[in-house]
Amino acid sequence: MTKLMKTLLVKYLFGTTLLAPTLAQAIIIESQLSDLGANRFELNYSLTNDDLASGIEGFTIYFDLAIFSNLQITSSVLGWDEIVFQPDPFIPDDGIYDALATGAGIALGETLGGFAVAFDLLPGVQLATQFFDIYDPFDFDILSSGTTSQLVPSLPPNQRVSAPNIGLLISFAVLVLCVRRQHAQ
Repeated sequence: MTKLMKTLLVKYLFGTTLLAPTLAQAIIIESQLSDLGANRFELNYSLTNDDLASGIEGFTIYFDLAIFSNLQITSSVLGWDEIVFQPDPFIPDDGIYDALATGAGIALGETLGGFAVAFDLLPGVQLATQFFDIYDPFDFDILSSGTTSQLVPSLPPNQRVSAPNIGLLISFAVLVLCVRRQHAQ
C-alpha cells in the first residue's frame, strides 16, 4: 500500500468517524402494543419533536384497510382534540387516527405520550409500522412524514436501538480489503 493510499484511508476513516451520526434527528412516533385478547389490541403512542421549531400541532396515523378494523380512542390527552375514522373497504380508504392541539402542541425537544387507539387485527397478521403525517393545522400542509417505530418490550421506555453506521461499516470493509491485498503481494 502506498503512502498516499494510507494517508487517504486514514483521513477517510477519521472523517467518517467524526461525522457519523449516532441517531437521526426527526419526528419520532413510538408505539407500544398491548394484547387485549380475542384479536383486539391497543397501541399507545408517544411523539418526540426533534425536528420542527414551530412545534407539532397536528398529526395523523394511518391504519391499513387490509388488516385493521373497529378503531377506538382509548386514552385522550389533555389539550388535544382526537378523532378516528374507520377503514372503509367501499371507498376504499385506510382508517386514520387524527389529533389536533387545542393549545401549544409539542415544542422542539419535547416528548408527549398518552395517545392510545384500540383496534381489531386480522388473525395471524404481524403488525408492522404505520405511516404518519405531521401537518400545519392552519393550512393542512404536510410538514413531515414517516413511519412509527415499536418499542421493544424488554427495553426501558423511550430507549431507541440505533442501527450501525453504514459509513463505518464500509470503511472497515475497505480497510480489511486493503490489508488483505497488502498481504497477498
